[in-house]
Amino acid sequence: MRPTTVKAGFLTAVTTFSLCLSGAVSTADGAALPGFRPVPAGIKARMLPVDPKKGYLVKELKPNVYLITDGGYQSLFVTTGKGVIVLDAPPSYGSKIVPAVAEVTREPIIELVYSHSHLDHISGAPEILKQVPSVKILAEEGVAEFLREKNDPRRPVPTETFRGAYTLKLGSAVIEMKPGHWHSNEGDLYIYLPASKVLVGGHLGFPGTRHDVEVAREYTFDIYRTIKRIHDGTNQVKVVTDAAAKYGWENKMALFRSLLDPMMDECASEIVSRWSDKLASVDVYARSHCHTALIYARWDD
Repeated sequence: MRPTTVKAGFLTAVTTFSLCLSGAVSTADGAALPGFRPVPAGIKARMLPVDPKKGYLVKELKPNVYLITDGGYQSLFVTTGKGVIVLDAPPSYGSKIVPAVAEVTREPIIELVYSHSHLDHISGAPEILKQVPSVKILAEEGVAEFLREKNDPRRPVPTETFRGAYTLKLGSAVIEMKPGHWHSNEGDLYIYLPASKVLVGGHLGFPGTRHDVEVAREYTFDIYRTIKRIHDGTNQVKVVTDAAAKYGWENKMALFRSLLDPMMDECASEIVSRWSDKLASVDVYARSHCHTALIYARWDD
């Protein structure tokens, strides 16, 4: 999760903790899978139990604010007294969203909000429309424009759009939306319910707290500080000169890889050692995160 400024008081946020595998396992063709570390026990204990026969779970996060999950993907819905607002519609349980809402309220679904354009977040929308054809779909104009161009029946074109920051009001609900571009090219939304202090900030894992956001923020800055220290402390002239003796000065990409790959490896090793007991899948993604931070530290900072 990316660094963000959060408002004072308890904040229910959505924080990603990815699942990972442990141990080297052989695949059907005999290749060994990586020996990824298991999910830390403290995080695993917080994962929501889903009845596999039912296929989903509905959990009230705050009054009138509910989470739906199938154990893999999650979305929210809000009861307002004048209808229900659904925030995202993953395809893995798209057909179950309407029944899930009906478990806790007789209010009809009035509106569906797209947080961004990716299939895994919104291509359950057709299943909602099959059951409630009158549902309105709201999205930021950049997302709507992209979906009009794609003309993808899995992702119905929004019926309502907005540009910039927008506040959706229906009945008792006030939902603030702020667009950005941190995950999808067409745009993403921070979706915030100020009365409940609930924030949807990207990919969903399970309900988190302000502390989870602060931990994720510190993880991000630790990666930045680590790769910057390693980058700035490397004798780059010597590394490149030694590489050129093997590959030749004309092989520029080989020289870059020879210089930058060891930096990412060292960074990842440090991050894994410091964070694997605090966050899941650190060993899975640490090198990729160090790579992203290196691009900033080397060319933008």
